[in-house]
Amino acid sequence: MKKIIVIGTGRMDGAFATAFARRTSHAVSIRGSHAGSSSAAALSRQLDVRLADDKELLAADVVFVATPPAASPPENRYCRDREAPLARRSVL
Repeated sequence: MKKIIVIGTGRMDGAFATAFARRTSHAVSIRGSHAGSSSAAALSRQLDVRLADDKELLAADVVFVATPPAASPPENRYCRDREAPLARRSVL
């Protein structure tokens, strides 16, 4: 069983999270695109999955991030700041 984290709760991320949670036996967690995300909390309750913290994110086997280019401004350093710890992970 793989540990899968889905970052974001938009249409695409929500679809990934829903499919993984309902159609696989993998351990699925949700991570909002920002701290305290109410949409991430709502989706995690709806799908009965965990909200992922930094420790879980770094321990994940697979991390999914699906954002339109406009939603990821150049000053967003989220993944760049974590580039080294995520180097051996599948980040899609």
